[in-house]
Amino acid sequence: MKKHFVERVQNYIGGQWKASANPEHVSIANPATGEPLGSVPMGASSDVDDAVKAAKAAFPAWRVFSYSTGGIIRSAECRR
Repeated sequence: MKKHFVERVQNYIGGQWKASANPEHVSIANPATGEPLGSVPMGASSDVDDAVKAAKAAFPAWRVFSYSTGGIIRSAECRR
């Protein structure tokens, strides 16, 4: 079985992985098995502000895609 454990992830904002302004992380686990999956940042309000700014800037280009097509593109981008 393939393990999906990631030690720590960052926020994905504006097409880039970025460290959170808050240094705290929280552990996450597979709800079905309890197996640890890694930890994610406890985002700060400035992280939210950055994400909203990036989303507003990207909206004009993304609005031409259907919801499903946009989701496929975003999923592929996150896997890079």
